[in-house]
Amino acid sequence: MATHPPVVVGLTICRNVFSEGQPGEVSLTRVFTGVRCTSFPARMDSPLCVLAFLTDGEGDVPFDLLVTWYGDTIEPLQQRRGVLRFPDRHRTLELVVRYPQFVFPRPGVYLFTLSVNGEWAAQRGVRVHQPGGTS
Repeated sequence: MATHPPVVVGLTICRNVFSEGQPGEVSLTRVFTGVRCTSFPARMDSPLCVLAFLTDGEGDVPFDLLVTWYGDTIEPLQQRRGVLRFPDRHRTLELVVRYPQFVFPRPGVYLFTLSVNGEWAAQRGVRVHQPGGTS
């Protein structure tokens, strides 16, 4: 169990994350906050990745990434869980969660919420809509 809770210093949604060799060096492709889809359900034509940088943690820290749709109702869609291992508080870790074939069931706002050690840590929204739509 964690002896010190980590701090999220960044949360990004993009199409892909590439490690560049050195720890902490990554390249992102197609960072976005919105997606236009011509029909629903809409399957992404490339992976969807969530990248978080965390620091100031110690020990083993459980994480939970929950994707929720906000529209007429609130619906949890997907959940990923795992454990981050911090060797010391001075290290910044990269958490990459990949969805090879993410599907947006309908227009609306999708929230990607990261919790660490059972506590809310960060959140990013993606607006999904049809061309000319207001959803």
